[in-house]
Amino acid sequence: MANIGNHNKGCEEARGHQCKCTGCGGALHGWQGGITLAREENASGRELRRQKVNRNWSDNFDQLSRQSNPKNRAASIDSVRVDVIDWLARNLSMVNRKRSSGLVGSEPRMAHESESAAPESITESSGWPQGEIDIAVVDYVEQFGNVIAKSTYQELDQAFQGVDLKEARENLTKHFWCDLFVALAQAIEKFQAQLDKIPKYVKKLIYKSSKQARRSRVTRFVIGFAVDKAWSAFTNLPIFHVVIPPIGNILRALRILAILTCPAPEQHKEVRDECIKPLGKEILSTETKDRLKAVLMKDWTEDM
Repeated sequence: MANIGNHNKGCEEARGHQCKCTGCGGALHGWQGGITLAREENASGRELRRQKVNRNWSDNFDQLSRQSNPKNRAASIDSVRVDVIDWLARNLSMVNRKRSSGLVGSEPRMAHESESAAPESITESSGWPQGEIDIAVVDYVEQFGNVIAKSTYQELDQAFQGVDLKEARENLTKHFWCDLFVALAQAIEKFQAQLDKIPKYVKKLIYKSSKQARRSRVTRFVIGFAVDKAWSAFTNLPIFHVVIPPIGNILRALRILAILTCPAPEQHKEVRDECIKPLGKEILSTETKDRLKAVLMKDWTEDM
């Protein structure tokens, strides 16, 4: 079993736009720190993060030339991340208010998903059976991160037989986990009524990823091993054993995990196209979308 004891705070909080943490192989990169910030009752940590992002943007984006460069592209992505974390915090606050007022879990709900729903109404589309309570999206993010990435990583050493483990773990930091989250979201959206087709499709998407060429040690066998482990653990969660699983929140959580986990979404097309764009209208501020369109996603013509 892989030891994650050497995982560091810089990786957990996604400081910078790269990951070389062989302690976790990138499996814990970013999302744990994001969850911690989202759960803070005092918003000071989130506000400090936003202030830093805004300064970085102002320092690196010239309003006259409007030229794109690596620093302002990274700043636009940091703006995405703080929007996502703030949204998770608002959603958690809303769910907690409903819990404390006794407004959750008393009636079964019809399943209806609206990707354009406002944050305040997101869990109205959960489709819970009678007796279940609404669950905040940050709870899904944490649970999915633990069973898909953390638990799978701890089993992966056995798939790297005869390979230098440090090199193998370095390979995993090259966008493997965000590719896994992206592929799961794509597959569940496509085959939500045919779950048996999902693992094969996920493996195919990861192997075809724009980042796979940089992961020579992540072979087809390793991809298959990781996907099978992750899918087995994922589908054993109670969320998959209700009458109507809340597909909307499952997709939101997976896409958010991809955004928070990815070392550099500005360099990862799949994360931008399959996660940032679908969540844009619901989660991202106008300011953040303007930044993305200015330096990174200039062809984004989605109705905002």
